[in-house]
Amino acid sequence: EHRDEAWVQTVMTARTEQRVISQRGPYTPALNFGSSTIEGVIPILLIQSTAAAVIALPLAFIFSILVVRPQVRRIAHIAATSRHFATGDFNVRVRDRHQDEVGQLGQQFDDMADTIQKNFQTLRELAEQNAALARQVEEVATQNERLRLARALHDTIAQRLFSLSITAATLPDAITEDAQVGVARAKTVQAMAESTLTDLRALLIDLRPPDVIEMGLTKAL
Repeated sequence: EHRDEAWVQTVMTARTEQRVISQRGPYTPALNFGSSTIEGVIPILLIQSTAAAVIALPLAFIFSILVVRPQVRRIAHIAATSRHFATGDFNVRVRDRHQDEVGQLGQQFDDMADTIQKNFQTLRELAEQNAALARQVEEVATQNERLRLARALHDTIAQRLFSLSITAATLPDAITEDAQVGVARAKTVQAMAESTLTDLRALLIDLRPPDVIEMGLTKAL
């Protein structure tokens, strides 16, 4: 009997709710959740969501213009600066003084660019110094070679030519006084001339080796 009474009560409640719905029309439905009834929830939610969307879209557009686009431009500026830097233009900088993440990224890039530029300048100065030292070494080597040639010419060729000149100058008198002595001195002059010529050829070969001229340095070595 208790269950029957509860069933009758449920049926009566449902009929009452149907009459209320029919009187209010289709746009104000009533939802039954247990013992409580929430009336007109769906239209209110629909209106609220539509109004929120209408308000949110302009706000999102304004937010993108005021916040997102400047950030995108700043990031694009950092990317363009890095490309110019990669091509060898070491004077370009981002120069973004903002303290947000994008600004810190630009400042880190500027610090890195300053360090690379200083290192590059140091390497350039070292290269110039090395080139200057190489020129100095070449000049010193050239001077040393000239001194060596001067000593070689003075110690061998010049002295023998001087002796040959003195011997040749006394040769006519020696031939007049004693033919045999003159012939001996003539042979001495010939031997000295041949020795001097041999030394001169050795010096010329030392200066310009024929194998190097004909075959090149690699094959000659």
